[in-house]
Amino acid sequence: MLTCKTFGNVYADVILREEYSSSSVLLSLVGSESTVRGASAAFLENHTLYFGEDARFGVRRSHRFDTYRLKTRRLSQNIIHSLIYPLDFSSHIVVGRNESEIKERLTRKVMEEIPFLPEWADWLWKWSIDTHSFEPLETLTGGIIGGWVRIDYEELKSAISDNIENLREQIP
Repeated sequence: MLTCKTFGNVYADVILREEYSSSSVLLSLVGSESTVRGASAAFLENHTLYFGEDARFGVRRSHRFDTYRLKTRRLSQNIIHSLIYPLDFSSHIVVGRNESEIKERLTRKVMEEIPFLPEWADWLWKWSIDTHSFEPLETLTGGIIGGWVRIDYEELKSAISDNIENLREQIP
């Protein structure tokens, strides 16, 4: 967890941001109710929050999204947890605890749009990295990783057609 230096008694257990940028697409805060609410409001109002021992990580809302969602729950009498993410998060970003989980979720996302077999997940992963259809996000806290998903489904269908013989071999 990283300590928020902008507000006392607030900790981030997940921060996903664009690489080489302070633009955050997912922020998870834990701490006392008043300070978490204050930090959440500041983030939603597009103020920079600073994290880390020397306040070296600046985090602010990503400019790619107009509307963010805030979910808050009470963990104990004095401690709350807030999760802040873009309203249309699931259509643009895939998150997970490891690369395997990311591949699985990326595959499920594709299966919602076009006919696709789960056995092709490794091929899809390689294709999405090679074509920059999946762009990793930087994690500042570990635990959760993710990336932007921008798949051109017509391009993907063409790639599947071009590779159908290799893909058939992956079916048990």
